[in-house]
Amino acid sequence: MDVPGFALVTGAGSGIGLACAMVYAREGSAGVCLADISPEALQKASEQVQSVATNPEFKAISVVVDVRSEESVNKMVSETIKAFGRLDYAANCAGVSFKPGHGHEGGWSMTNYDFVTDINFRGVFLSTKAEIAAMKTQEPRDNPRRPDKKQRGSIVNIASMSGLVGLKNSAAYAASKHAVVGLSKNAAIDHAEDLIRCNAVCPGYIYTALTQNDTIRAKAEKLSADKPMGRLGEPEEIGDAVVFLSGGRASFVTGTAFSVDGGYTAV
Repeated sequence: MDVPGFALVTGAGSGIGLACAMVYAREGSAGVCLADISPEALQKASEQVQSVATNPEFKAISVVVDVRSEESVNKMVSETIKAFGRLDYAANCAGVSFKPGHGHEGGWSMTNYDFVTDINFRGVFLSTKAEIAAMKTQEPRDNPRRPDKKQRGSIVNIASMSGLVGLKNSAAYAASKHAVVGLSKNAAIDHAEDLIRCNAVCPGYIYTALTQNDTIRAKAEKLSADKPMGRLGEPEEIGDAVVFLSGGRASFVTGTAFSVDGGYTAV
């Protein structure tokens, strides 16, 4: 158990965000703040997360957040600190592929661009900014793995393999995820001396709500079939990577874009 502290997860109502929250709980975290724009999704997610928690003192709270709003994001972080007293790990998972009704063919429309970048990049920027501000005010926590390597906090931002390479008909999405990678690298540089680490995780095609559409799912499976591992990933596989980067085993890892894509970008 090397994530004994308190975590905040955005986009925690489903998919990768929910998987991250469940892995934190399963790996012994003392508490998780689940943040999402959907109250209904949060209620179900909270029950799932609490059911797998292994820390006897585990506490889960839920906060409705619109990551596009600085006021809403600041309130989310404040509620986390109010409930737990500190924030040790943050996983910023809230994201979209495209504006509903536009599809990937709308990748170059400004309506789609504004919607996608507001959530995928502005949302991560605001969340990272608020989380760092909170982490800087707290005392460093001991590293269970390496007692001499303390940290104030660790932030993991969900980017995408499209943050490393292009993806056909996904201009706005790819641009937003490249921006997340750049932000994560800069945050790592700017706050290493504060004992705060920041990394990006770049998932490949994953079985989530975003791939439930039959057309998108079929396309994803076809594109993955001729890549090294030949399959789509599971949300829990991303959660495992996020929690690894959060904890003591990754004490010397910061500013990286960590690919979890079955070898997709290696080809």
